[in-house]
Amino acid sequence: MERNNKLFLVFLLFLCFQTNAQTDAPPVLTATDRQAYCLGSEIKIAPSFTITDPDDLGITSFSIQISSGYQLSLDKLSLDLALHPTINTSWSSSEGKLTLSGSGGSDISYTNLQKAVRDVVFVSTATTISDEKFFSLTIGDVNYLPLTEHFYEYISSIGITWTAAKTAAEGKTYYGRQGYLATLISQEEAEFAGERVGGAGWIGGSDASTPDVWKWVTGPEEGTTFWNGGVNGSSPNFAFWNSGEPNNFGNRGENYVHITAPGVGVTGSWNDLTNTGDASGSYQPKGYVVEYGAPGDPALSIVATTSIYIPKILSTTSASICAGETASLNATSDFGEVFWYVSRSATTPEFEGNNFTTPILNVDTTYYVSGIEGICASISRTPVAVAVIASVITRLAPNSPVCEGEEALFNIKGTASATVTYTINGGTNNATIVLDGAGEGIVTVVNAIVDTTINLNSITTGDCSSSLTNTATVTVNPNPVITILKADSSICSGEDAVFIINGTANATITYTIDNDTTNPTLILDASGEGTVMVAATNDTTIRLIDITLGACKATLTNTVTVSLNENPAIPTISSNSPVCYGTDAIFLITGEANATVTYTVNGAATNETLVLDNAGDGVIAVVDAIVNTTVTLNNIDNSICETDLTNTNTVIVTPIPTISNITNSGPICAIVGVGQLGAIASSGNVQWFATGLATDTTVLFEGETFTVSDLTIDTTYYVAAIDDTCVSSERIPVTITLDTTTPKFDLAQDTYVLCKSIGSVTLATINPQSNDYIYEWYREGEVLLENSGAISVTSPGIYSVKSISLTGCQSIEKSIIVTESEEPTITKDDIIIVDDSDNNSIEVLTLNLGIGDYEFSLDDEFGIYDNNAFIQNIATGMHTLFIKDKNGCGTTSYTFSILAFPKYFTPNGDGENDVWKIDGFNSDSLTIAEISIYNRFGVLLYQMESSSQGWDGRYQGKIVPSNTYWFRVILNDVNGQKIEKTGSISLIRK
Repeated sequence: MERNNKLFLVFLLFLCFQTNAQTDAPPVLTATDRQAYCLGSEIKIAPSFTITDPDDLGITSFSIQISSGYQLSLDKLSLDLALHPTINTSWSSSEGKLTLSGSGGSDISYTNLQKAVRDVVFVSTATTISDEKFFSLTIGDVNYLPLTEHFYEYISSIGITWTAAKTAAEGKTYYGRQGYLATLISQEEAEFAGERVGGAGWIGGSDASTPDVWKWVTGPEEGTTFWNGGVNGSSPNFAFWNSGEPNNFGNRGENYVHITAPGVGVTGSWNDLTNTGDASGSYQPKGYVVEYGAPGDPALSIVATTSIYIPKILSTTSASICAGETASLNATSDFGEVFWYVSRSATTPEFEGNNFTTPILNVDTTYYVSGIEGICASISRTPVAVAVIASVITRLAPNSPVCEGEEALFNIKGTASATVTYTINGGTNNATIVLDGAGEGIVTVVNAIVDTTINLNSITTGDCSSSLTNTATVTVNPNPVITILKADSSICSGEDAVFIINGTANATITYTIDNDTTNPTLILDASGEGTVMVAATNDTTIRLIDITLGACKATLTNTVTVSLNENPAIPTISSNSPVCYGTDAIFLITGEANATVTYTVNGAATNETLVLDNAGDGVIAVVDAIVNTTVTLNNIDNSICETDLTNTNTVIVTPIPTISNITNSGPICAIVGVGQLGAIASSGNVQWFATGLATDTTVLFEGETFTVSDLTIDTTYYVAAIDDTCVSSERIPVTITLDTTTPKFDLAQDTYVLCKSIGSVTLATINPQSNDYIYEWYREGEVLLENSGAISVTSPGIYSVKSISLTGCQSIEKSIIVTESEEPTITKDDIIIVDDSDNNSIEVLTLNLGIGDYEFSLDDEFGIYDNNAFIQNIATGMHTLFIKDKNGCGTTSYTFSILAFPKYFTPNGDGENDVWKIDGFNSDSLTIAEISIYNRFGVLLYQMESSSQGWDGRYQGKIVPSNTYWFRVILNDVNGQKIEKTGSISLIRK
């Protein structure tokens, strides 16, 4: 009975659900907004939005999506949550969708939803957008595409197969619309589903029935072929394969269409997969796309669409009027109204509409039209021009002043193609000129000789004519003239040629000197006079080219020449410098024949004169000169012109040189045979000779330091000083002597040991013949810095040393060998101990002891050592092994124990062998970790302590019988060595 009641309750609930499902009417959404948009601004996308529902008060979630024209990462929808605290928002950049939901998981009331949707704003950072952008407003999270009027939903399901996704999609409905795997038959639909719906997944295409014939196998397009072939196939309508697809990769039966994962190829494009896809990675199915909609579906009002657009001006009509009239202008827009402004930046329109009549205009005026009201920086206003025909003169410009006889020109600027009437100098007959297309014209009066005035009377353009009062005058100036050109007839070299010019005051003269092409100019002063000065180098001629005053110019032909007389040439002066003390100083003057030269000697206040001969030569002699003597030439005169001089020449009077500071490096080593002699001259150079004879002119060396070599005997050289031609009065002898001794010394020893622990060893020499020696030390041929008889070294090797005497003689080089050694180092790893045997022994593994040569001694550091590292027949007990370096670098000890483990004992009280204990055990070198005695059944009978005397054959105070027992020993010695031993013991009772 209870089961039947439960079934009845389920049935009632089912009935209730069905009844509710049938009576729950969908809400009705409306939004009619289509608004002009200014790029870069913020705009509410649905201010007219309404939502009504006859049987519900609210909804779980609501979606607003940029369904057409979306620009990823640039466009965004948002809501000011401070104004709507009961609502949460979630923006999906990949889908271009803003989702509204109730805060705290509650429903959104329709009243709050309507207010919120009306406040949702669109903003974009894009610099260009499509002409119109659409927004879909839908219930829940399902996406709506206005192009198809279908709904789309992405269902996440990791690893779902295509067949399972097809079944699942066909099991879904949306407000009466049957679901199916999406069939994407246009680029906009493919991009919407692939990029906007929410992810990669299965769609309803397959070639499972016929390989390489891809068909839609779901929804209203079922059976429609959309692709024939593989990678290089073609579509009869539309397909959106990724690059290199479909490829039936690995021929594994990739028969189903899948939207590519994000980041794989073109976003939203397709690839072919097997029914299961990959187990992981980019080709693992992540879900599927469900489409709701088919022909004949009932109309739904659960979605509303709004849009924004950027209005454009399609056409404009400008106008041309006469001044004082109004103009009729026209403009059309692709969307909505046309707004007319007086400037590009005006904020208030002058008029709203297609046809605009202007106020009365007198000048060209431009209006600006836009399809959007107010300022929008991203939408340029289109100019519409009104050309106002106003017959005006804007410029009357004469070419005043002009020169007498030139043309008087009047440049007129005004309305293009207008006719202007005028008179010249008050004449009674009007003349006319038609301005060109640029509004310009020129009136010319030829050969003007008096000031000329033009009066403009009228201007006419088409039917518009205006009176004029413009006037202008060209001033006519007289031409300038030259009255005088004069100059001196001749000048000397170095003087200026001076030309005097008289003419019209303030006029500018252009002239040339000797027909040079530079044509300099000269401005006459207020009295009409000017001077041209030329630094003449030969006969100089001036020729006047023209004269200019203001704009007036006259051509000239005036000319005059100034002759140039050459100055006497600057003479040369030479001398017999240098001379020795007391010799005549002679100066030779060469210049112009018969000219008179004025000069001074050593800066005397009184000038002296010298008349050159017919060859132009002359001699000045200063006898017995004892100081440097200088002659300065001051002037040369040939009776016509003269030349000031500054020539000078000095005769250097050289003193007789002397020798001082004589040195020699003797005695020198005879084996070397090289020495140095030195001397200093009071002036000039030092010369060295082999003899003291004045007739010996062979100079062995010139210089203060004379190096001699290859000497075998004491030798005398002679030194003198020479300064140019002046020589010292005598040659001074300098003798260098030889040293024939060879330095000698002994080595303290020729071999040494360098202990590493000490780090250095001193090498020494003994018994030198002289205490004045210096020593040169080498290691392996490399020179060391020490120069004493003993050095301390820190490295092994072959050293050598030699001594050098003060005269440079060197001894024989002697060698010393330094070898390295060290104190031995030993660890437990270098020892092999054999004990508990008939021949106990210890062996040292010498490989790691060190670099020395070692010997060994047992228990006696100062006893006899042996080279053998193996010592045997060692008694039990604690022992010390000593290891000594034969080279004296130190001794190392190693303490160890030799143990023996008795095989039996007889605890019969006779005082012999009554206890079992380890022979050789010493607590100074060993510590007990474990010594245990067991019977054959593994029962622990005894554990020995450090102070124990051994096992006496008892267990818990009772005598155990004769039998075989077992021991286990673990000991640690002072070297860290662990000793482990197990074995049997025979207990014998007699």
